[in-house]
Amino acid sequence: MSSTLWPPSTVGITDDLAASRSRALGNEKPEDKGDIIYTEIQAETRNELNIIGPETLRDSSPLGSGTSFQVDRLLFLRPRGPNYYVAVKRVITRKMTIEDLHQRLSVIKRELRVLMHRPLRAHSCIISILGYGHSIDASQSIVPYLVMGFSDHGTLTQYLRRCNIPLKERRELALDVGMALRSLHECQIIHGDVKMDNVLVFDSTDDLLERPQVAKLADFGSALFENDFVERHYVSYLGTTKYNAPEVASRDGPGVRNVESSPNLYERADVYSFGLLLLETILDGKNFIDAAWLDQGVNDLTTKDRATSKNAELEFLDKVTLEEDALLGLARGFASRLSPDAESDVINPVTQAMTLCLRDDVYKRGTMVQVTKALARERLKSALDVERDPLLKAQLQLHLAIVYWLGYGTQPKLVESLQNLAEAANANKIAQIIAPRVMAAAKHITPLVEQSHLVDTELYHNSTNSGSCPTSGIVDFLRTERAHTPRPRADAISDVQSDLIMACMEGKFEVARNLIPLCGDFPAYFAPNPLHWLVMFPYEEARLLVDLLIFGSANVQGQQHGVCRTVINASCVSMINIPEYCMDLFGTPLHFAVRCGFQDLVSEFIRHGADVNKRWEARIIPTSDGRSVRYPSFSPLDVAATYHLADIARLLLGAGAVTYGGDVDWEYSPLHMVGQKTIPFARFVMHGSHSRAAATQIIRTLHGWGLDISNHDSSGQTPLLRAAEYHDIDDYILEELLEAGARADASTAYPGCSLATLLAQQCADRRLNSSKLRLLLPQVEDFNCLDSHGRGALHYCALFDGIEMARVLLAQPGIDVDCKANDEGRNTPLLFAATFGSSDVADLLIKGDADFELADADGRSPLRVAVTCRHIDVASLLIKASASLVFHTQSGRTENILHYAVMRESQLPSVMEPILRMLPNEKIADLLDEFDGGGWTPLHYASYFGDLEGVNALLEAGANRNSFKNPQYARSLSSRGGTPLQLITLLRKKIQRDGLGKDHDAVKRGGPAAETRFMDRLEQIERVLKSDAAG
Repeated sequence: MSSTLWPPSTVGITDDLAASRSRALGNEKPEDKGDIIYTEIQAETRNELNIIGPETLRDSSPLGSGTSFQVDRLLFLRPRGPNYYVAVKRVITRKMTIEDLHQRLSVIKRELRVLMHRPLRAHSCIISILGYGHSIDASQSIVPYLVMGFSDHGTLTQYLRRCNIPLKERRELALDVGMALRSLHECQIIHGDVKMDNVLVFDSTDDLLERPQVAKLADFGSALFENDFVERHYVSYLGTTKYNAPEVASRDGPGVRNVESSPNLYERADVYSFGLLLLETILDGKNFIDAAWLDQGVNDLTTKDRATSKNAELEFLDKVTLEEDALLGLARGFASRLSPDAESDVINPVTQAMTLCLRDDVYKRGTMVQVTKALARERLKSALDVERDPLLKAQLQLHLAIVYWLGYGTQPKLVESLQNLAEAANANKIAQIIAPRVMAAAKHITPLVEQSHLVDTELYHNSTNSGSCPTSGIVDFLRTERAHTPRPRADAISDVQSDLIMACMEGKFEVARNLIPLCGDFPAYFAPNPLHWLVMFPYEEARLLVDLLIFGSANVQGQQHGVCRTVINASCVSMINIPEYCMDLFGTPLHFAVRCGFQDLVSEFIRHGADVNKRWEARIIPTSDGRSVRYPSFSPLDVAATYHLADIARLLLGAGAVTYGGDVDWEYSPLHMVGQKTIPFARFVMHGSHSRAAATQIIRTLHGWGLDISNHDSSGQTPLLRAAEYHDIDDYILEELLEAGARADASTAYPGCSLATLLAQQCADRRLNSSKLRLLLPQVEDFNCLDSHGRGALHYCALFDGIEMARVLLAQPGIDVDCKANDEGRNTPLLFAATFGSSDVADLLIKGDADFELADADGRSPLRVAVTCRHIDVASLLIKASASLVFHTQSGRTENILHYAVMRESQLPSVMEPILRMLPNEKIADLLDEFDGGGWTPLHYASYFGDLEGVNALLEAGANRNSFKNPQYARSLSSRGGTPLQLITLLRKKIQRDGLGKDHDAVKRGGPAAETRFMDRLEQIERVLKSDAAG
């Protein structure tokens, strides 16, 4: 984990320092304490947040209050633009003691550290902070406040109880919270108090969102950071007791540590709380503790009072959680009893997500990455099936077309992609524009489409004549659809200059021409200037305007040059996305013209002195999900190469464009840009049916100017290898590079690593796509080569269950199906498949004659690993293949499969019953009562580790409850003598006397609640064994 979450100027301002300062000022007047808090707010915001004075806030109405803040709704009177309501969180300073000051400083600083953290500030699912300020109360004390976004809908609980929200939209709201929590964890931040009342619901401002509201995570006063665990011996997870994970806090009060305090464990505590939030979300905001469950003996309370009584709720939780994973069982029960119209493609992902969250054992819980993936499963298809709004349905079909095209979570399906795209074009404007060109391109890059009747549509047949993308098409569309684009505003330009930019954006020639003489010189600032937006005009109008903007007009007295002469090479800082044309615009005016394919305007800019080698500075751009993308430093020639614009590339080369360059991180030739990643379908929209021809032409053009098709960039990659490393590169580009003689040559960039291994690593993202590997097979020299991690191509296929690549690799002569990894484990691909549950690849390996008895460095066979890791599907395959059911350890002991099927030290769930069902009947009798090297049968193990389900399954299968190896019963557990009943009796006495031993460390990590559950299970096992003996 990184320790540089905050700049050096603020890392030292710790909570302990704040406490020391507070104690030092303990005798100061109350208003001084408010001033201390305001000073700390200024320090935390680092001058990056607006100061919003009290004079701009009007019409206060209370929203609520707590121990630290009073929250009011106020109208924000903006200097420019419309006024709107905000939520103002005022720090409560009345009668504030030193302890109160310390506590409120901690809450405020934690809140600000989250809200000001750059990767999270633009997150669509985290509440935003707008500014801060202070007012003076009646006693002349300073009252600091924070200004936040205001929610018309209130908390998630209030919204769900007030509105009748469909189940699929409830799932989406929960997924919003999950994505926010996932992003926090990726920044090494723990929320510390995940619950429904800490989530606010806002109207969506994203036109592409398929629903009107979005949920945003809020209240970060209990957040924990990486430095907390470094600076303190003990870190308390606070939270709200009812929602806390079993291992974090006892029901007696928050913050009681029952496990080692560490970031990883506390992240899993957030996960547990999210599981309960998810449960209450699907219950329409109702309390997950039903009033009918509460203790009926609480006679002095009404049923309603009992349902809202914290004591009654906690008493109920104390009782119900004595059973392992009790709340998970209740959650599954709720999910199964949802209304009959609830679709399984929503219920199943919700149930899977809750199963990952609501495990009592912290080590069985999933991460938020796993939880959000499970919760998002089948979203597009389920939404498409139930959506009735034709506009939203078309939007979903467009998304699904992209998913099928890229092979994201599925095999790439060209026909299904085009079919969804054609259907989306019935109502979606973006699909209407791009569909004909994508279909035209598809007909020329693969014969499969020509043979398919599934795309027998008018759009498809009319696409034959779709040529290169006409700039006038962009102009016409933007003139009609972008007329209401918000007016550009910046302190650096005047209103007249702003009007001129707006006229250019809207393609209004006469307005722009009349405004130019009224403007002063444009400064170089962060946004596009009028020259950038000349791409909005037909060529003749653009030519006249560029002359006026660069050279000025002789008719204007005193005007010696144009108002944009000094900004012809000014770069636009941010990217401008035009989804209708799968287009990103960035850089200088010349970059804009090149990206739009406006060849004549490119010539005009070059004639007027544009710098053909000006690069768009490398930028790190935040995305809406809280992540960031780093864009390299592209030149106009790089853009022309990326979008296969050969004629424009020749213009630039003729004007002196350099053929090798970049930035400090990456230097390359334009040929390395031929396979550069783009927005899906972007090249098809540019070239339509000429897409393949355009790729051919750009390669030939660059090669004709002396560029080597197999030259290495600064990282040692060739153009072909660079292209192949992008997950979503279209195959036709690789085919054209290969046709031109390109070589992949992975050895320079990755010494000792083969091309097959590099491609197999992509199974992590596109596990069902093997087309790149099939194309590049002739260039693979060694299919068994191991990379720097000691793994080969088959290892990665097994690691990520990449069945399609594994199928291709196993068909190659010389492939070593039993190749051992060069690491401490010495794992074969089959051992990897058993470890990670990759059943599809395991099946292929077994059919490919893999040695299923070949053990790892610790002597573990694939079957033993599969059972230990609870991957039942892989275990079943190995059992059917006649893998040995008896294992020999390195210490010389002998154990069988049933010894490993019980719930052992790891506290993994018992798989005894399913394993017994898999075993051949003739084998079961030999295994049931077999002693291991220490003298225990599987029934001994199941009893010793509290595996009640395993004990019942073994007894039902006919296990001998009286088995013992040592002839004389010993009074010590270390002798490993006696029957299972004698063993468990002795174990219970020892625990009552000495506590749990090291064999049960996993139980101890779960805290008192887990220990109580374990002792209860031992008691039940003892009763089962006694009753069986009596029978």
